[in-house]
Amino acid sequence: MFLGLFAPWSIYLPLAIARSHFWKRSFWKKQPRYAHLSLFALIWFIDIFVFFTISVTKLPSYVLPLIPAATIIVSLVWSEELSHNFSDKWQKNNSGFKSSIIFNIVLLIILSIACFLIPSLVGSDAAMKYLSELIKQSAVHLWGGSIWAIAGIICLILLRKRVNWRWIICVNLVAFIAFTIFFLNPTYFLMDETRQLPLRQLSELVTQVRQPEEQLMMIGFKKPSVAFYTQQKVGFFWTIDEPATKFLQNIANNSLNTQTFLMLGQPKEIAETGLRSQDYQVLGEKAPYQLIRVSIQKVLDLKK
Repeated sequence: MFLGLFAPWSIYLPLAIARSHFWKRSFWKKQPRYAHLSLFALIWFIDIFVFFTISVTKLPSYVLPLIPAATIIVSLVWSEELSHNFSDKWQKNNSGFKSSIIFNIVLLIILSIACFLIPSLVGSDAAMKYLSELIKQSAVHLWGGSIWAIAGIICLILLRKRVNWRWIICVNLVAFIAFTIFFLNPTYFLMDETRQLPLRQLSELVTQVRQPEEQLMMIGFKKPSVAFYTQQKVGFFWTIDEPATKFLQNIANNSLNTQTFLMLGQPKEIAETGLRSQDYQVLGEKAPYQLIRVSIQKVLDLKK
């Protein structure tokens, strides 16, 4: 996940880590403290990477604190290389950096192909049912694929002509900015429209229709963002099993003002609980989710 989020710069990270000579304790002891920046950034990178790797929950946003550390490490290597002329460095023994440049070009081509294929790569997640069609209609995948393809071709030409290294950086930077503007931002809004917007709308409805002491349960795939949007506790269960019935029984025993609860889920998952359409009241629907009000006793009776 990190290599993808940090692309195309991530291709230089292995070389940058190797150039840091982090294993040479005697070397670092001789260096002044102001020269320890790469070592500091590497420790920063490793600590966060290991911490979130061993965590049970893994979300793409968790790797964002790695980006500044990796940026420092890679930038220091680029700074060292940019102080030399491309032709001079090409003649010297610098196979690591030359290999990184070649892999950089290969990565740009791979990114281009991946972008062109995105509509067919989008999974069948019901929460993003229409995302593939929206991407095709907006043509953002064509923009993304074209940007990386052009960048890869230009970098290949620059490599063959053995111009200064800094032009490789410039091409990567311009391509990354263009990719952010013409692909990442539009795609984010498309994903938000299909994945999070329905949850936000139904969560807002929950705050409007919820009765005193009425609890909210989400059935099926867990969406922790519902707890944030509603600003209340949410019971997350795959189906109405023993833990869910205990949750409902606890509500029934401790609530004086209501004997109903709110259930949020996809219609298919709600149907799998055994509830029929006449057993609950539909409060709102935003594809692919449905918000219903159900009698606690009705559910408990179904599971007896």
